Amino acid sequence: MMQKSHDDRMLWAQFDSLEMGTGWDDTDIEKPQIMVESVYGDSHPGSWHLNQLVEQAVYGVYEKGGKPAKYYATDICDGCAQGHDG
Repeated sequence: MMQKSHDDRMLWAQFDSLEMGTGWDDTDIEKPQIMVESVYGDSHPGSWHLNQLVEQAVYGVYEKGGKPAKYYATDICDGCAQGHDG
């Protein structure tokens, strides 16, 4: 399977070097690259468990021949944010 970014990667070699700087290797770069995004965070009980689901998704991407990359943007707990003006 050829990546959509294949032709662009031939013109912009720094993309590969940036990925390799985070532990990717030559074989990872050739795989379909899948972003696994989550609101995981350990600041409140509503999201602390989500990393377990992320790890299962990552496992599934590897199992199907892809290269996962995890991305987190945690949320604010509405229970913790009650009772103040902000």
